[in-house]
Amino acid sequence: MRQLAGQIAINPNTIAKAYRQLEQQGIIVTKAGAGAFVANLDSNLSRSVRKKLISDELERIAVDAFHMQIESQTLLEWFNSAVAKFNLPSGKE
Repeated sequence: MRQLAGQIAINPNTIAKAYRQLEQQGIIVTKAGAGAFVANLDSNLSRSVRKKLISDELERIAVDAFHMQIESQTLLEWFNSAVAKFNLPSGKE
């Protein structure tokens, strides 16, 4: 944490707080003496965290689209185009 704080010029306590929050949300796991690691993305907790993160971002985009007076059909077309670029699997949630 100290190394990261030095690299990005942020107080080490701020970094520690961010790490604690990420761990509470199930995004990372910390191992004493070994460091912090990205959590297993196959776990149910991680799935719910991923859903929340993406849902929050989509809601922010919908609000921006509303303020920019973009129609929902246009927004959906743009979203589908972006998904197609990355060839995302079409399985259930």
